[in-house]
Amino acid sequence: MQFWQLLVLVSQLGMIAAVPNQHAVRNSNTAVAFMKGAGGLKGVFVFVPEGNTIKMSIEYSGVPEGQSFAYHIHEKAYTNGNCGSGGGFWNPTRSTMKAPGSCVAHAPGHCASGDLSGKHGKLVGHGAKSTSLRIFDPSLKITGSSQGIIGKTLMIHNAEGTPVACDIIAHKA
Repeated sequence: MQFWQLLVLVSQLGMIAAVPNQHAVRNSNTAVAFMKGAGGLKGVFVFVPEGNTIKMSIEYSGVPEGQSFAYHIHEKAYTNGNCGSGGGFWNPTRSTMKAPGSCVAHAPGHCASGDLSGKHGKLVGHGAKSTSLRIFDPSLKITGSSQGIIGKTLMIHNAEGTPVACDIIAHKA
């Protein structure tokens, strides 16, 4: 009889051990976009809340030496592999830009929320060398609403303004 009790106890311990780690749940407060483009262009953008702002950690490579590429959040998810289908700059606050490209870092209140390179500077070319940036932006929110970045297209544009890489911003798994 003790053999069967021991067998039941051991099998129950096995079931307890098979319960997944309760802490291994996705962090819904973190968002990410992974991009690959022609010519070896690669970019990873991670958005993490930090106090009353969002910290963007950017890692990129493949921007040609001597060039600077713009990066923006666009108003909707791109479709059919066409980065250009992501719409215009995401601008939930209806900022009063005079013209596209008029956004400057010393007056970010006049910038669309999605004009990241206008507010924080462009991705400067170092060729294949990997470059890291840390940027803080209080105008961003990690939600799926019209006021948040989830589901929007993050796009990198070459020096001529042509989209060269994009991804849909999603919660980090």
